[in-house]
Amino acid sequence: MRTTTEKLLLLTYPSTQEARGVPLDTLALLLPDHAPEGRRSLLYYLEKQGYVSLVEAGETRQIILLDRGTRHVHDRFPSFSTNNDQEWVIVMFRTAPKADAQFRYLRSLLMQRRAACIQSGVYLLPSNSFQTIQRELQVKYDGSVLVAEVGRWIFGSSSTIGLDYFHLNDALVNLSSISRDINTMLEKINSKKRLTSKVKMDYLSIVDRYYAVVDQDSGATKYCFPESKGVGQVLVELQNLHHTLSYYYRISK
Repeated sequence: MRTTTEKLLLLTYPSTQEARGVPLDTLALLLPDHAPEGRRSLLYYLEKQGYVSLVEAGETRQIILLDRGTRHVHDRFPSFSTNNDQEWVIVMFRTAPKADAQFRYLRSLLMQRRAACIQSGVYLLPSNSFQTIQRELQVKYDGSVLVAEVGRWIFGSSSTIGLDYFHLNDALVNLSSISRDINTMLEKINSKKRLTSKVKMDYLSIVDRYYAVVDQDSGATKYCFPESKGVGQVLVELQNLHHTLSYYYRISK
């Protein structure tokens, strides 16, 4: 699925119980480079595939996420998994099967799930991320790998793992920066009560930065630093920003 499409799915993801959809008439804020017919084509595809639906909400039509779209977000972005077991999975290579000489494909698969390589042939990842590939490993690598689940650490801590092996310091700094920029933008918009080209460009930059963090997160951020502001909390702020922009976008038309 294309990056622009996944950004739309994230914006429509029900991050709170009172989650709102994305107003249809403000989709141009997120996809300014798409012609109107291009945006209509994208929506038609997502509706036909069962990812989203259009619903009436007062005087506007809202794009809302359906179950298939929600499952895609959970599968594609482990940080949004509803599994909160806080357990880890260790994958240890034994003997490569003939169908995957030297474990090339498996290494690629684990890296796609943002697993951390502890040492050669030993990978660590959150259990919610592992669940998306568990069935494939059982079918293709039975007897070729060992898999263990770890519920707690006797020495050390998850935060140490996050910093040393998952290199989460950058993600935490970026999330904090994005949150700060969202709040700054909201203050400026509510003060000036209008949109400018710069505001629209800054908004797209924030969306891009947020997507980059989520795309790289294996779910380890909320495992290792549960007290820190995570991708879910920042998404709520981003959605609030979009709805504020949407309001001023409509009254300026």
